[in-house]
Amino acid sequence: MMRRFSKRGFTLIELLVVIAIIGVLVGLLLPAVQQAREAARRASCTNNLKQIGLAIHNHENAQKYFPAGYVGVIPGNAWDSNNRFTWGWGTLILPYAEEASLYQKFNPLKVRAYDYPATAGASLADLQTKVAGFQCPSDAGYETINGGAARTVNLSGASGARTTTSNYVGSNTGFKWHSGGRYITEGGPNGQGGAPYSQWGGTVPPPNGIFWRDSNLETRKITDGLSKTIMVGERSSRIGAAALLFVTDAGNEQLSIERNLGTAVELLNATAGSAAARRGYNSDHAGGVIQFLFCDGSVKALNEAIDHTAQRTAGAAATANLSTFEKLVGRNDGQTVSNDF
Repeated sequence: MMRRFSKRGFTLIELLVVIAIIGVLVGLLLPAVQQAREAARRASCTNNLKQIGLAIHNHENAQKYFPAGYVGVIPGNAWDSNNRFTWGWGTLILPYAEEASLYQKFNPLKVRAYDYPATAGASLADLQTKVAGFQCPSDAGYETINGGAARTVNLSGASGARTTTSNYVGSNTGFKWHSGGRYITEGGPNGQGGAPYSQWGGTVPPPNGIFWRDSNLETRKITDGLSKTIMVGERSSRIGAAALLFVTDAGNEQLSIERNLGTAVELLNATAGSAAARRGYNSDHAGGVIQFLFCDGSVKALNEAIDHTAQRTAGAAATANLSTFEKLVGRNDGQTVSNDF
């Protein structure tokens, strides 16, 4: 006698229950996967900053001072109409970042950035060379060669040129002279009374950060401690527009701050696209975190909610009990912070 076996399929309700369970599992797993990916991207960004710090310190070991924020005179004044675009600190550390051949091509201590494309054997493509370690992986909208009109440069025979960008800017100042910072020099050229000249001929106090025009800062002048002083910070291309790696605009000191230097005059993670965002520090890391390279080579993540008083003038800063972030930016204000910042 043959047995008959009946085939029973899933009912619609059972199928819907299975789909719902799968959906719940995916919903639970997806945030974990995203968190793991962001953790990996943040770790990569940390390594980038550490390598930049190593290159800066190798420059200091070889030259006995940190690289200039940007080069002002080679020869002639950086504010001359044909020399507004000049070499930034990113170019000056190339020999110490495994890019010695590119540095030799640029020859930044003898050839002006403006003149470079017109020199023998040079080309604009050199200024579009991608250098490893200057892009934060969390910046999804990052352009290796910047296409934004606000970040193009005018060079000899190359008006509106696009050049290599970076997510990392050097620390210039914790207080302001005008608008977004614009502090320039220490030790010259000087005005009446020996104070440094601004580009308009007036005198201003020197910056209290690490980088400025023609700076040659020695370690001994970081009196607040290397582990308590910021050297380099992040800037997102989406929030603040990517910085320029090789060149900057010296025609207006504030433009230099917007292109390769940063200021604590502006709040962290300011409104995307604003002038404050273009001059300050910001990132695309989760939770409002921005990573900073300190002068001892360590990298620390600071939250955008850190104690921070913005838009303080030099005069006010001289007598104020500074906020935590201001203290971390200033190298010689005599006010330090504990290790739990």
